[in-house]
Amino acid sequence: MNDTFPILAITLAGLEQPLKEEMNAIGAQKAVIGVREVAFEGTLETLYRANMHSRLAVRLLVPLITFDITDENDLYNKAKAYNWNNYLDIQMRFNVEGAQVDSPIHSSKFIAFRVKDAIVDRFRDQFGKRPFVDEKKPDIVIHVLIKGNQCTLSLDSSGMPLNWRSYRVNKGVAPLNEVLAAGLLKLSGWNPDNEVLHDPMCGSGTLLIEAAMMASHTAPGLFRARFGFQNWKNYEPGIWRIIQRKAREEITSFPSTQLSGADINEVAIHEARENIRNAGFGSQIIIETRDFIDAPAITLPGLIVIDAPFAKYIDEGDLTTFYRKIGSTLKLHYPGFRAFVLSPDRKSIHQIGLKPDFSMILYNGHLTSQYNGYNLYHKSDAEKETVG
Repeated sequence: MNDTFPILAITLAGLEQPLKEEMNAIGAQKAVIGVREVAFEGTLETLYRANMHSRLAVRLLVPLITFDITDENDLYNKAKAYNWNNYLDIQMRFNVEGAQVDSPIHSSKFIAFRVKDAIVDRFRDQFGKRPFVDEKKPDIVIHVLIKGNQCTLSLDSSGMPLNWRSYRVNKGVAPLNEVLAAGLLKLSGWNPDNEVLHDPMCGSGTLLIEAAMMASHTAPGLFRARFGFQNWKNYEPGIWRIIQRKAREEITSFPSTQLSGADINEVAIHEARENIRNAGFGSQIIIETRDFIDAPAITLPGLIVIDAPFAKYIDEGDLTTFYRKIGSTLKLHYPGFRAFVLSPDRKSIHQIGLKPDFSMILYNGHLTSQYNGYNLYHKSDAEKETVG
C-alpha cells in the first residue's frame, strides 16, 4: 500500500496548472506539468483518491514501460515481449486505445490495432488461447502513447473517462464537457464556500451541477458505479471502501440562493432541471426560462459565467450585435460582479467592449475557445473600466 509508482493524470489543454494543484491536494508527490497532463508519484491509495476526487482529470494512467520504436513492426515486437500476465488473464476482456504525437506511425487506431495483435499473439503462443478484445465493456484498458519515437504502454485506472459523471440524463444541443466546466470555475477563482454564482446561458446545466458538487464538497467519483482499477489483480477493496465512506461523510449542504441559472430556451431549461434532479441538487439550484440580454440581474453580486452559444444557435445570426449586447448588459445590470465568458468565436468576443482582466485559450473537444474574465465596476468607479 505504501509503495509509490508513477501516475499520469490526463486533462484538457489549459487546465494543467489547476490539475497539478488538485493532485497535490489529493496527495501526489513530485508533480510535474506536461502538455495536457500532470505526471506524479503516488500509492494505490493516491490513485484511488484521485479517481474519486478529481474534477479536472479526464483519466488517470499508470505507465508500465517506455521504449523507443522505429516502425509498426518494432512496436508489435516490443509490445509482444512485455509480460502481460501480471495484468491480464485469458478469461479477461481488454481493449487498447492509441494516441500519437509526431510519431512514425500516424494513425492512432492502427497503433492500438498493432498492440492488440501483439498481446493476443503473446497469449496464444504461451497458452494456445487468447483473451478477448471488447471495445464496449473491457475489464482492462491499455493505453498506448507514442511521442516521436518514444512509446509508453500504460494501464488506464479510470475505465470510462472521468468526465463521465453519470448524472446527465440530457446532453443538450452543445453540451459542455464536465471537466471543462469544472476547469472554468477553477480558473475563475470562484469561492464555492461563500460566493454567489449565476449562469445565464445554462443549457443542460453542466456548469451549475459541477458548481453544486464543489459547493457541497461532493466527490465526482461518487456518481460512478465502477472504475478500471477495480478489475486489476492488485485491487485493494478495503482501501477503496474507506475512500468511498470518507467521500460520503464529507458532503455538506449549501444555501439555495448561492447557485442560479437561466436560459432563453425552454427545452434547455427542462433538460437542465432533469439533470439537476438526477444529480441530487433539485432543491438547491434555482433556474428559470429567461433572456439574459437587456435583463437585470436576479442575484446579489458575485460571479457570472457565460458559455456563449455557437453562431448557428443565435437567432439573429449577427455575432457582432450579440456580443455587443452581452457587453452592454453586463455593464448596465451587473456592476459589482465578476464576469467570465467562454466563446467559440474568438474574434467576436472582442465586441463585448470590455478590457479583460483575464484571458486564455481553452479547448472544448476540437474547438478552440477564448475564455475572458472581467471585473464589472459600479458607476462610481466607471473610470476604472476600460472600454475596448
